[in-house]
Formats: sequence, C-alpha cells, structure tokens
Amino acid sequence: MEEKIEQFINMVRGLYNIDRRLLPELSEGQWHSFRTDPARYLIHADEIKAVAIFREVMKRQSHG
Repeated sequence: MEEKIEQFINMVRGLYNIDRRLLPELSEGQWHSFRTDPARYLIHADEIKAVAIFREVMKRQSHG
C-alpha cells in the first residue's frame, strides 16, 4: 500500500483506539458520543476537544 495511505489509515485507527483517561477534556456524556462515532464527534467538536483528540492521535503516530 502507498505510504501516505498507510499513514492515513493508521491515523484513523488511532482515532478509534484512544483510552478514556487520555481525554480529560471530555465529560462522560461527550466521551460516550465520541466512543459511539469518533470520526463524527471529531468533525463536530469544538476547538479544545478537537485539539485534545488530535494530540492523542498524533502521539500514536510518533510512537508507532
């Protein structure tokens, strides 16, 4: 698979594998919404929550 596609797929996978403890910016209700559909939640999240989610996805990229 092309390298850029693999990187993108790994980022999407990372979005679906974030642990609750890593996103203290989300309330319990927000966490439930995120876990139900992480991509949709991210698209509609406010800047603070989107940055927190992005932070965790990028951590996985630099350590994977």
